[in-house]
Amino acid sequence: MNEVNAKPVIFLAFAQDREDKVGYLRNLPTELDGIRKALQKARQADLCEVVERANTTIDNIIDVFQEYQDRVAIFHYGGHAGSYELLLESASGTHQLAHSEGLVSFLVKQKGLQLVFLNGCSSQQQAFDLLAAGVPAVVGTSQKIADDVATSLSVRFYSAFAQGATIERAWAEAVDQVKIEKGSNNFRDLFGDDSAGDQIADRFPWEIYFREGAEVVKDWNLPEAVENPLFGLPPIPKTHILPETPFLFLRRYEREHAEIFFGRSYYIRELYNRVSDANAPPIILLYGQSGVGKSSLFDAGLNPRLESDYKVIYIRRNQDKGLHGTLRFALEQEAAKHEEHSPTISAETNPSSPFETQPNRETLRFLEEAARNANDRLKNEIENLIERIEAFRLSEDLQVQSAKKQAPSAPQQMTDNSLLAHWLFVESQSGKPLIIILDQVEELYTRPNRELPDELADFLVALRGVFGSQAQRPRGKLILGYRKEYHPEIEEDFKIFLLPRSNVFLEPLRRKDILEVFRGVSKTAALKQFYNLSIEDDLPVIIADDLLEDKESPVAPVLQIVLTKMWNAAKQQNPQAPRFTVEQYQQLKKDGIAMGEFFAQQMRQLRHWNADAVDSGLALDVLHFHITALGTAGARSLKELRETYQHRQDILDTLVGKCKELYLLTEAQHSADFTSLTHDTLAPVVNNEYNNSDKPGQRASRILKSKMADFSENGSDVWLDEADLALVEQGDKGMHRLSEQEESLLAQSREKRRQRQRLRKQLWAGGIVMLIGIVASAVLAFVKMQEAELEARRAKSQFLTIKANEVATTDITCAMRIAQAAYALFEDDPPIPSIQALSRIYDRRNDESFYEKKFRHGDGVNSAVFSPDGQQILTASSDKTARLWSLAGETVTKFTHDAHVTSAVFSPDSQTILTASWDGTARLWSLAGDSLAVFKHDGDIYSAFFSPDGQMILTNSSDYTARLWSLNGDSLAIFNHAGYVLSAVFSPDGQMILTASSDKTAQLWSLAGNSLTVFKHDDYVTSAVFSPNGDKILTASRDLTARLWSLTSEPLAVFKHDDY
Repeated sequence: MNEVNAKPVIFLAFAQDREDKVGYLRNLPTELDGIRKALQKARQADLCEVVERANTTIDNIIDVFQEYQDRVAIFHYGGHAGSYELLLESASGTHQLAHSEGLVSFLVKQKGLQLVFLNGCSSQQQAFDLLAAGVPAVVGTSQKIADDVATSLSVRFYSAFAQGATIERAWAEAVDQVKIEKGSNNFRDLFGDDSAGDQIADRFPWEIYFREGAEVVKDWNLPEAVENPLFGLPPIPKTHILPETPFLFLRRYEREHAEIFFGRSYYIRELYNRVSDANAPPIILLYGQSGVGKSSLFDAGLNPRLESDYKVIYIRRNQDKGLHGTLRFALEQEAAKHEEHSPTISAETNPSSPFETQPNRETLRFLEEAARNANDRLKNEIENLIERIEAFRLSEDLQVQSAKKQAPSAPQQMTDNSLLAHWLFVESQSGKPLIIILDQVEELYTRPNRELPDELADFLVALRGVFGSQAQRPRGKLILGYRKEYHPEIEEDFKIFLLPRSNVFLEPLRRKDILEVFRGVSKTAALKQFYNLSIEDDLPVIIADDLLEDKESPVAPVLQIVLTKMWNAAKQQNPQAPRFTVEQYQQLKKDGIAMGEFFAQQMRQLRHWNADAVDSGLALDVLHFHITALGTAGARSLKELRETYQHRQDILDTLVGKCKELYLLTEAQHSADFTSLTHDTLAPVVNNEYNNSDKPGQRASRILKSKMADFSENGSDVWLDEADLALVEQGDKGMHRLSEQEESLLAQSREKRRQRQRLRKQLWAGGIVMLIGIVASAVLAFVKMQEAELEARRAKSQFLTIKANEVATTDITCAMRIAQAAYALFEDDPPIPSIQALSRIYDRRNDESFYEKKFRHGDGVNSAVFSPDGQQILTASSDKTARLWSLAGETVTKFTHDAHVTSAVFSPDSQTILTASWDGTARLWSLAGDSLAVFKHDGDIYSAFFSPDGQMILTNSSDYTARLWSLNGDSLAIFNHAGYVLSAVFSPDGQMILTASSDKTAQLWSLAGNSLTVFKHDDYVTSAVFSPNGDKILTASRDLTARLWSLTSEPLAVFKHDDY
């Protein structure tokens, strides 16, 4: 089917009653003409095809559907109707009835049909029948309707629909127009002249019905149906010249790149519709995975299309100010631009709800109620906020009284409770609704401000002040953007504060989005003329299929890498007319295009530039310095870098510059003084490389990190031994500047080394004389001892040889070990019997099966388990694979990770497999090797287990957390420690979780993530398990003890060892 034939069809069918002159509908031709004109713009834009039948017969209806088949998306009928029929015309000019039961049966078979619009009298029952049969949406009428109102309603509906509105929104706008024209309470004028008065007093006669389970049709619209979702949106203002390259590698797209930003048209349309819909919630929460392109969508996609009709402010959370402060500062700055022309805004004239004025008793009552319904984390924040409000109420009252007396002509200083006033002020001065996009909200968690412990609660109270009262809300909207892993917490808190909002989940690029990127840059007239890029026909589909093969890969950044590299290669081959070819792409695939491969390539180029900077570990340390404690990308100022690496000023600036040149670092926060990783998806790659690096800088850093906790507690009793001290000193040039505590540890260790060196010199000087005296006697004794030892070894070898021959008949493995021991006693000149015994045993091993089966990996095997039914074996290896084996030793399935696979287990029902890896993921697989779900941490994952019922998954990681997951990958709870979580297990009944950590504790948790009990040791707790009946806990620690506890942490027994 070609592109033209794929357009949806809107079928307009009209019929008159030509026999009954009284029943003649004078407005029917006007309705048809009005709808025709309303749809003209959509027809010209190739969004739809309109088929009209002015004197519709039954044959006409069947003929149109047979001709256009499933392309008919909307069937509109205008004319007389009833509960069980439509009045059509006949070829002879008389009227003809189309009975409901036949019409319903016919229409429900039309698979493309989205809406049936029955714009005739009393068609409600037919609407119900169509819904019940399976039509997604139907418009029907409850009684006889006014002809002129029917015309106005339908024309307005199709006018909005032709502009790109959804079915639901177009209907709402049509109803609103009728109510504006007739009055919202004047229902009598909407009905026909002969309708019963007692039936028309309080209802709107038209109704749109959506079939239960098919509500998605509410959002159906023409632009998306023909893959042109930007139709009808304002064009991008020509405010910037086109950049030199149409692809930005891993850089974020900003406002100036709007004309080359493609791939997110559907989300631009969806966000635009929500912003422009006055009836939609005023807060929009947009969230997606790291690297999906949220910031680019905001700045380069949505913002340029809003700015002609809206005042738009795009901001990103400022760590120093917090969320509330960032929003407040942006409004303050915008209000200041209009200060000279501003009207008076005072406490008396400022329209406000109780949340905009100084915090009063109603505010406090609301917060107290919210605290009662909140979880522990948010409850603490709210209670702290209540204390602050109570403490400052008197101060706030005095400020308001002072403000009334001064009555400034414009807001002079933003206060915590005047967001609404300033928002309305900006809207009144600009004459446009104000849209504020606040991005990177997740930094509330990833880069918290310790001085703002109640940051989220404070922010949500402020939003209640702006959006809490529907009557006093601003016209504009607030859009918040953040990473998807923080959505459950944010959504829960918004729910508690009763904030009106809608959610938009930004999916990774889909196939049609990737194709849009290629189509946009090569087909758009202005870009075609400027870049002159052509693309081989099959290439976009090939690249899209390759990128989408791995469902968990960061599609957008990898696509950016591919396109930028291909552009550079194409420009070198033909600067005037670059062309993308399949051959270029295949070569690029050979070179490697994934994020990990990209990082490895760039590091090789960096090493070619300066081998010492890479080999010492300095370059990796600098990149890792741009990652937060939670493993996410963070920005660093040039001042921070120079302070942290002050001992490497000789190379730091040029190293940072080279990292920018290689797209490893980029300027952050619109300032050359700040740098960040080029893309969020680089953070886990850098983190993994750093954690597994054996370069001097990283070795030294790990040694210091492992000692610092002990040193902080025990001070002078802790120091580095000489070997570790030497490694730290060797790695000094490849790591950050040491902290004061680290310097103290190093100084103490060096002093201990000097003491040991002095002691050795003293022992050497005092012992030299004694040594000469004992040498002579020692030599004689040594000769005698050697003779005795030789005889003893000979006797022992003979004994072992005899023993090996005896055992060989029953245990070939044991016999071989004994014979090897006899042979090893005389490796240089073994006795003949030992040689003969070992040869016989080896020969026998060749004749007999030594091991029943072998299950070989390419590196160490970390775990091996039987399936619950005992018919298969599952192994996990450092060769980056887990493998499923038959008992015959044949590989059934291989499960691949990007780093060591630390564990692999079967589900209780033996139908799925769970693996854990140092690549930061645990993965759920089918037995055939299909990836079913991925569970991500920000560090190495040590193990992963199923719950006893097989419905949940528990993982533990070096990122200081254990996590509880659903089988589809949704995070259910996070269990936080202050160190690596070395083990995590379910209780036998599956109702509790027990973790062990390097923070010297084991903890008992509820499934909701609440800590129930803490079990303390004096060093790392390496493991913790439940007793079989679940009423006791056993822990093991590097403090040389294992301990038995009650569930309430009462010590029951201590088991001491001499080493750990």
